[in-house]
This record gives sequence, structure tokens and C-alpha cells, in this order.
Amino acid sequence: MGAKKEVIQILTRDQILDMNTDLMRVQPVEIAGWGLVGFKPLNQKERDDYETFLIGNTKKDKDGVTTIDLEGMKSDIISRCICDGEGGLMFSAVELQDFPSRQMDAAWDKVAELNGLENGKVKADQKN
Repeated sequence: MGAKKEVIQILTRDQILDMNTDLMRVQPVEIAGWGLVGFKPLNQKERDDYETFLIGNTKKDKDGVTTIDLEGMKSDIISRCICDGEGGLMFSAVELQDFPSRQMDAAWDKVAELNGLENGKVKADQKN
């Protein structure tokens, strides 16, 4: 008798869409000094917009060295993710620049986790 063929289950379009709905849900996070705050992950369009924002802040110096001006980087991406229970955005990046840094650091940690921006991943991506 011949060897059995392994059956590989490939996800259907509907299964992937169902998973995406679950992955994109608002996640409540306890932020010290604030309480329970909603965060949503970026979809691909929002991530592209954020990366375009970063690229727009790149400059080459007279020696041809490219640098990124990181001013407003954290507040910009947090403003794209911090939301009410329905996923509606609540603050502009400019408004968030006046918020306490301790709470913003905690918000950044959650945003980085939700969007695959943890330090190790960012460093690995920068090498490629």
C-alpha cells in the first residue's frame, strides 16, 4: 500500500475575515493614573500612513547620512490607536504631546505590542 497523503487544511476567505474581526477588536488596558483605556491595532492602511509619516520626517545631511526626526513619533501612533469602546479615535497627536510622559510610555508599550513594534522586532526590521 502506498503512503498516506497528508491533508493540509487551508483557511478560507471567510475564516480569515472572521479572525481579522477578532484581531482588530478594541482592547481595554489599565493605565496607571488613568484607569481603563481602549486601544485598537492599526489596519494595514493605517500602518502605511504611519510609516509615510515617518518617511516624511527623514532628512539627509551634507554627508549623505539619513536621519529620522522622531519628534511626535509616539504621540502620532498613539493617536491612531487610543480609542473609545467602539473604536472611535479620541485624541490628536498634538493633544497627546501635552499628556504626562509616564502614561504616554505605558500607552506606547501597548501600541507597540498591538502593532508588532516591540524593540526587538523594530531592530531586526531595521537591519533588513
